[in-house]
Amino acid sequence: MQILQFVVGISFTVPTHWLLNNGTPCITPAGSVALLVLQIYTIILIFLFGQFYIQSYTKKGTSGGSGKKKA
Repeated sequence: MQILQFVVGISFTVPTHWLLNNGTPCITPAGSVALLVLQIYTIILIFLFGQFYIQSYTKKGTSGGSGKKKA
């Protein structure tokens, strides 16, 4: 669920870089850089959550995602 929230959040903020209001950008250059940094950070979090999901819930030999191997 957390991964979906990150993906939706990025998809709503990416177009902000190209929005214009009567030919004037809706975001300042500093705001654009700050938004870009946050988007990169969010992409890193998506990657880390994805790795956690794979390690915790999809590996063979684990019981119920607890991370402990079956006897």
